[in-house]
Amino acid sequence: MNKFLLPFVFWFGSLLGQTEFTSPYTLSNSKVFEDNKQSHMRTIVLDGYIYSFRTDILSRMSISKYDIANKVELYRKDLPGYQHLEALTINQKIYVFEYKWVKETESEQVWVKALNTETGTFETPIKIVEVKGKVKNKFEISASTDYSKILVKYKRHATSKNNDKNFDVYGFIIFNSNFEQLEKIDFTSPYAESKVLLFDYEIKNDGSVYVMQEVLPEDKTKAYSDGLKNSRYEVYNLSKGQVEKTVVEQTQSHRIAYMFLNSKDEILVAGLFSVEPDKEKCDGFYFYNLETQKTSYYRIPIETVNMYENDATENSNRSKFDDKKPIFDDLNYFRIELQKDGGFLLIAQQYDVKVKTSKFNGRTETTSTYFIGDIYVLNISTDKEMIWLSKIPRNQETINTSINTYEYVKSQEGYSFFMFEDVRNLNLNLTERPHEFNDYYGILTEFKLDEKSGALSLIPIVDMKEVTLDFENKPVKPDYFNIRNLIYINQTGMLELDLNSKKQVMMHFSMTK
Repeated sequence: MNKFLLPFVFWFGSLLGQTEFTSPYTLSNSKVFEDNKQSHMRTIVLDGYIYSFRTDILSRMSISKYDIANKVELYRKDLPGYQHLEALTINQKIYVFEYKWVKETESEQVWVKALNTETGTFETPIKIVEVKGKVKNKFEISASTDYSKILVKYKRHATSKNNDKNFDVYGFIIFNSNFEQLEKIDFTSPYAESKVLLFDYEIKNDGSVYVMQEVLPEDKTKAYSDGLKNSRYEVYNLSKGQVEKTVVEQTQSHRIAYMFLNSKDEILVAGLFSVEPDKEKCDGFYFYNLETQKTSYYRIPIETVNMYENDATENSNRSKFDDKKPIFDDLNYFRIELQKDGGFLLIAQQYDVKVKTSKFNGRTETTSTYFIGDIYVLNISTDKEMIWLSKIPRNQETINTSINTYEYVKSQEGYSFFMFEDVRNLNLNLTERPHEFNDYYGILTEFKLDEKSGALSLIPIVDMKEVTLDFENKPVKPDYFNIRNLIYINQTGMLELDLNSKKQVMMHFSMTK
């Protein structure tokens, strides 16, 4: 364990008020590189290099290559041409997919080109899709779990302006990893557009396409009415020219639903549910297994809910739990993280936005305040059984829209959530609520859940208020950083920092051996 110090070109500011803590991480930084003020669209790590695809509001794109071992950006280049859709790694090569509208033939096209990673240039583009007329929104590109199949999905424009009479038409074009077309599937929703609330899809390793829709009955216009859930979820297997429909078992009120493939290439649907049919409240996680056609429900135990709470909140929560009343009305931020063995994590976080409108000197001002709360994590095994369900305490309030809640990585012997935190919250006991954190800066902290038990440990890395860089022989503080740009590989983390002078630097933090 090393006492936290910023080595080499990192400086400390005044020691007055400086936070002291012990961290197992050692910090260093890259050479300074140019910042073209573009946002990350896709980041790919391949053979010890980071390839970042960035874009701006005008859809202009650039690509950069960063050498992790030598801590230097090797190149950053603009990508002129068409509108870029996606970047994927297939057979250890990076491919960029781009869109083109051809006025002469009145058709929309998708092209793919391989990146020469040494030079940052591209091989000759290949046209893989051409659709007469315009598609709605844009093409979407995805791949099977083993990347042996590539899927291009698009949606046709409505044939009627009346949503009660229009039936959505989708196209799915399937390719192998050499971009040879294998199949084209046209799917027309069996329900009018006004009756479909959600559309999701996946492609399996064998090339079969699955679609999920959330559907309203004919006599209903909303997902909820009179406190009851009306909608249902239907999954369609579009393989071999057939449409096989399965209705997702729903014995509780499902609030959120995502269809996904685990690493075993099994179709599942997962989300949040409520013990009462209330769209604003929920109590836990569920997942549906298409193979068994059964749904498993996991209400968050009251003992877990009441961790890091005071006595009054504990009593209120227990009363609701015992009366089978929903506890959460803001458990909204949901995601799924896949594991290599076929298991998966279901993650939900309390997240709410409150909008306040005020008038001052005849002007109307609107302010949005973001409330970011506790995180709940359900660990499901490869056999579809619960391993543990854990809680990560959080209490953040901010008006800064650039603050993202956390970045997740699978770390050694655990599951890590990287966040900025108040130093007062690094050593909470189980009956203590976290202090409110409402600053953009904070302690960059690793919240680690033990792989076997789910036990939580907090590992402080660096106080971002104290980070100062030596730039052109002058101390400079970073003016922007985003936790969602964090990359973690082999016990080494990297976070991109923006400097005032349109420059960037990569901060490395490595676990001390």
